[in-house]
Amino acid sequence: MSLFAQVAQAQAQSRSAKLDDMPLGESRDYVVRLGDILYKPSNRGGMNYIVEAEVVKGTEGRPAGTQVAWVQQPETRPNTDAGNVKAFVNACLGRDDANAPQTAEEGDASLEGAYKGVLLAVNVKHIKTQAGYDFFVHTWSPFRGDVADAPPPPPAKELTKERWLAGEGPGKKGDHGEYHPQHTDWGWRPVIDDIPF
Repeated sequence: MSLFAQVAQAQAQSRSAKLDDMPLGESRDYVVRLGDILYKPSNRGGMNYIVEAEVVKGTEGRPAGTQVAWVQQPETRPNTDAGNVKAFVNACLGRDDANAPQTAEEGDASLEGAYKGVLLAVNVKHIKTQAGYDFFVHTWSPFRGDVADAPPPPPAKELTKERWLAGEGPGKKGDHGEYHPQHTDWGWRPVIDDIPF
């Protein structure tokens, strides 16, 4: 039986490996743009189904532009991870029902680049398992909003004289070290190459 024949028969559990870091009991909502989806050997044995994505709408801990990955082992853990992959593929197909019927071809298409660039919503919740381990539950769904409505990324911190003198920002070499090209009144800072070690 092929991988996606197994996945098509599985029940979605909406669980996965850690995607983000948050306090116990809290959850975060993200919008991600899918990148490559890989199926390759794990260094622990078995095969990993790896989804690479870019955060489009995120949080302070995972802001827009952050590259993230979600890893499952559907062959090694068919009772949980196969269902997680099924829920993910159904979200890629625009289906709200994580357990909607699915063909092996629809799943195989994920490994052929068919879903690259697709926007998905994902809710990640930090829980404790019955065995007492930290676990991050992922619930995938089709993204139905407008990315333009996403909050803009936080503004870059304004460069101050103190931060510039400490080494941040651009500098131009001069007779006495470096000076700031737009703020010549900030004085001079040593050129890193000129500092003896």
